[in-house]
Amino acid sequence: MERRLGLAQAMVHDPDLLILDEPTAELDPQGRAAIIDALENLTDEGKTVFVSSHVLAELEQFVEAVTVIDDGRVVTSGPLEEIRSGVEETYLVDSTDDERLGGLLAESGPVERVETREEDDGLVVWADDRDAFAAELPTVLSDAGIGLRSLRGGNGLEEAFLEMIGEEEADRDA
Repeated sequence: MERRLGLAQAMVHDPDLLILDEPTAELDPQGRAAIIDALENLTDEGKTVFVSSHVLAELEQFVEAVTVIDDGRVVTSGPLEEIRSGVEETYLVDSTDDERLGGLLAESGPVERVETREEDDGLVVWADDRDAFAAELPTVLSDAGIGLRSLRGGNGLEEAFLEMIGEEEADRDA
């Protein structure tokens, strides 16, 4: 409720510009959704909203442009779609037998490489050809008798951020 009240206080005077730091931090899913809806409505009304946040997947729901800052320097700035398009085509795959599926996919034509996700179950799959991978995955799963738990494209803002920051760190170390 404090977050909602803070946002309401910031909007009372109908400002053209809002600067928010982690507006959805520590909120339950319902509170997050309410704040995101309010921010979407503000931008639809032509307001400019700057949001600083570490929850990048959440930002993708309502931002149009992104500026990535690392160690006080602007790494990149531009439209969200442009920032995301610079990232390799990846997929996050969770199956009933990730180890076996990883081996089968590694031998697949459209797959460049496969890695096991460290933070939880599943695989990260880099595909050379999005359409060929989409056509081949169901066949590989079916032929091997492996069930699919979840599949999602991994080319989000978080992946782009991690890739850019990794490049920045490599440049600083060189």
